[in-house]
This record gives sequence, C-alpha cells and structure tokens, in this order.
Amino acid sequence: MNNLMNKDWVKWLLVLPVVFGVWSVIQLLLAFLITAPFYSNLMELFYGPYIIFLKEFTFYAIAPYWAILVGALTAPNYNFKVALALATLIAVIYVFSASTVIFLGAKSPLWITAGTIMFLIAAILACIHAKRESKLKN
Repeated sequence: MNNLMNKDWVKWLLVLPVVFGVWSVIQLLLAFLITAPFYSNLMELFYGPYIIFLKEFTFYAIAPYWAILVGALTAPNYNFKVALALATLIAVIYVFSASTVIFLGAKSPLWITAGTIMFLIAAILACIHAKRESKLKN
C-alpha cells in the first residue's frame, strides 16, 4: 500500500515528456526570435554573419544541455545515470540525423561536424551538472 502512495513513478513517467518539452520550447523560442522582424533585423545589425553560429549553437548546444539537465533532475533518483542515458539517446538521434544529411549530400558537413562536437561538449557538461546536483540532494 505504501508503494502505491509513493509518487516517484509519476516523476519517472515525466522524464521523457519534460525533455521533449524543454527541447521544443527552446527551439520554438529560437525560431520566433530569428524570424521575428524586429528582432531579426536587430540581430543581423549587431551580429551579422554570426547569426548562423548563434542559431546552430542554440540548436546543437543550448537546447540539448537544458533538455538533458532538466530531464535528469526530473527523475527522482539516479540523476547522473539518467543524464547519461538521455545524452546517449540524443547522441544517437544526432548521429543518425547527421549521417543521413551527409549521406544525402549536405552542402556544409563542417557545420554538422562542429555541431556534433558542440553537442558532445554540452552533453558532458549537462552530465557533470546533474552529478553535482545529485550530490547536493543527498
């Protein structure tokens, strides 16, 4: 009976939806900011050619970092292991999509390679952050 009252199973069920939600919100916010006329013109004025880097950096580094970290912290325990599992899952998705794009004849495989490296760094940092947070919880 005590096991039924424990709400940890709800947190476990929410891990993947939270990851998807965080990822989607960041991507939608980025899409809105880059396509909004007032902001897009402002960004191009100040950042010029760096706007592409900002977009790619957000897609490859910021969104996965926060998705992995928030997903790992949503789990009731095993935060570091959950962060590793989420990083592995997202890495498989990235590698599959990157290899598909390169196979189909991408015009700039350098961006894809750089993006994959940015993702790996962000995933490692998110795992380290999740490990630190789990140590603070205990």
